[in-house]
Amino acid sequence: MKFIVLLCLSLSMHLSVYAGNKSSDNSTTHDINHYMPVFIKGQVKFVDSDGILLNDLSLKTKYDICNIITPFDSKLKSVSSEFGFRFHEGKLLIKKRGKYFWNDDVYICYNNEGKELFRVTSDEVGYFSEGLLPVTIATQFLFFTIDTKYGYINNKGDLIISPEYDFAGPFNEGMASVLIDSKYGYIDNEGRKVIKPKFMAESAFSDSLAAVCLDGKFGYINKTGDFIISPRFDHAWQFKFGRARVMVNNKFGFIDKTGKYIIDSVYDYANDFSENAAAVKVNGKYGYINTEGHYIFDSVFEDAGNFSNGLAPVESGSKYGYINIKGEVVIPLNYQLAYNFENNLGIVWKDNMPFYINSYGKLITPFLTE
Repeated sequence: MKFIVLLCLSLSMHLSVYAGNKSSDNSTTHDINHYMPVFIKGQVKFVDSDGILLNDLSLKTKYDICNIITPFDSKLKSVSSEFGFRFHEGKLLIKKRGKYFWNDDVYICYNNEGKELFRVTSDEVGYFSEGLLPVTIATQFLFFTIDTKYGYINNKGDLIISPEYDFAGPFNEGMASVLIDSKYGYIDNEGRKVIKPKFMAESAFSDSLAAVCLDGKFGYINKTGDFIISPRFDHAWQFKFGRARVMVNNKFGFIDKTGKYIIDSVYDYANDFSENAAAVKVNGKYGYINTEGHYIFDSVFEDAGNFSNGLAPVESGSKYGYINIKGEVVIPLNYQLAYNFENNLGIVWKDNMPFYINSYGKLITPFLTE
């Protein structure tokens, strides 16, 4: 029997940049959220950015077969994409598949000390955000599922918000989007319906605004559902660093919280801002701009990701590596794929295998060990 391990590390935590050599003093206090998981001989463990195993924080699973990342045949295609397999709010979810088709999947939730917190029967779960986890709850007749709805459980596995939604998103700034009859609205963390479902698409709240689609155009609403920026964009995304990415006529630009264009929609593609820089694509090549729209350096890359821990993954000549904010290559472009850094570790593919990599270019224990 196979088991899939879903690893989710909170994206909202404050990340500290790795500086200098790490002390080997055993008295050093380790914060689990500053390290990354590896799978070694049937056990989930953690490594720091030197690849040092933190055995005192190991999570010992009962299973012999686990996949910590996506299978090889479905690996991601672009450095702009993100792995969904990380911890969130210090919680680790392990999915145990039902043995037969009539057996539901069971998710086992562990804390960062390896203690089992609860089990929940569900076909699909999201990730913890602001203490709540969206899960599907099925209504069954005999061996058959006749209906499935989303609700929310807490850190103890208790059902907090009843399952009545066709989809339920993560909470951000006390609000979460929910889907009812093909329309999106928003609820608060008490389950109260704050904004009536009427939107065709949505984003999470950020800077007290959320991007929503009404009658085929995107605009931004506040937490009472009033439009602050009228719907006039073909697509729109969350605010980050005071800028929101928008698309008009297949061109990308950035606006401020008043809806004013700070950076005109002139790019063939653009990433969101991260560390005050955004990758933009013009004539098939990527470069980076600052929050005022000025180029930090020219467009020379075939693909480009987001800056994190001072580094960004880029592609040139069908090979991937990492650059710094000056555009200097600091980790050679020797890899099949490369992904954004998190907790001072990036993810690269070499010889069809995934590895962690630190800011000095050192490869760390691979995710999968047979």
